[in-house]
Amino acid sequence: MARPEQVSYLREEFERRYCFARAVRSRGHLYVSGVTSLDIEGNLVGEGSMEAQLQQIYQTLQQILRMHGLTFEHVIKEVA
Repeated sequence: MARPEQVSYLREEFERRYCFARAVRSRGHLYVSGVTSLDIEGNLVGEGSMEAQLQQIYQTLQQILRMHGLTFEHVIKEVA
């Protein structure tokens, strides 16, 4: 289990409500999960449009990376 100082939240209230954190930093790595096509209020973005949903997902990923001083250049693995 991650220690509190390793965990970071993008939308803390939403993530804590559903018992997950989008990012955990451990041993020099940042692990990101749970990124979906939801906006800041938790509403689905781009219903029926895979392109719009993927754009939202990558915008969210970019926000998470920036919080940690990182960019997409630092990403070493992506799993769908």
